[in-house]
Amino acid sequence: MRKLRVFLYIIKQGITGMVKNGFMIFASISVVFVALFILGSLNLTSQNLQHIMDKLGDKPQIRIDLETETTDERVLEIEKALQEDPRVENVITVSKEEQYERFLETFKDKKELFEGYSPELLFVSFEVKLKDSSTGAAFAKDMKNLESVEAVTDILDVVNLFASIKKGIEVSAYLGLLILGVLSILLTMNTIKLTVMARRKELEIMKFIGASESFTRGPFVIEGMFIGIVGAGIAYFIVKYVYGLIDEFLAEKAFFNNFIDLIDFQTVAGNLLFYFILAGVVVGVLSSAFAIRKYIKV
Repeated sequence: MRKLRVFLYIIKQGITGMVKNGFMIFASISVVFVALFILGSLNLTSQNLQHIMDKLGDKPQIRIDLETETTDERVLEIEKALQEDPRVENVITVSKEEQYERFLETFKDKKELFEGYSPELLFVSFEVKLKDSSTGAAFAKDMKNLESVEAVTDILDVVNLFASIKKGIEVSAYLGLLILGVLSILLTMNTIKLTVMARRKELEIMKFIGASESFTRGPFVIEGMFIGIVGAGIAYFIVKYVYGLIDEFLAEKAFFNNFIDLIDFQTVAGNLLFYFILAGVVVGVLSSAFAIRKYIKV
């Protein structure tokens, strides 16, 4: 029973400190929220880029677009040459009619744009999967030199671009974690410091008469954890809401929906919430520890 009363007292004193420093509490929560929102957004962006790269890796590596006026005989010649190329594992020929159907599917919410157009205005293309992706650059160069070839796209170039962007995001996330983490701890520490200073005399008396460390420090730890957890909770729900809006927007746009498939938020929600709460608790505990160590002699 005594332990329960002590625990309730610690909670009460923690709440009292938060009420007295309302503005600073709000400012500290805001900093924790902004820090975790930015870091969470960068993390989700990085995960989605990896998801897109994985999906691109399953697609044919090389796309060869022929000139619109290419004859059927020339199409067959190029198709045969590709099938006989020792570097090629598989070739898919996409006819003008299939291209037209793909365009209609991609822009299904804008089909009126294609009224009056016929498949004959489009081009035949080949989707090529190579046995060894490292031969992609040389293969693409050879294909560009072929007669009747309009354009050659190497998916590996796109994957490498996404990989570079992903690496930049991860570096930014680490720097952000360091900078924003320190700012969050400093501001939360200063907030708790106000409560410590306001109760310094009372705390010195409590220590003098033999109050335990947990009894003395408890309210400040509660205050710090409250700031961290509330900031983390707000950040999580805002990230979830914004992610949902972006996912909904992309789902409504057929063009993006065909190329950008976001990760289902529910598959990452548990880990994201766990790490947000963990980060909030760490910020709160460290902040209270630093504030107490400096202003309470134990």
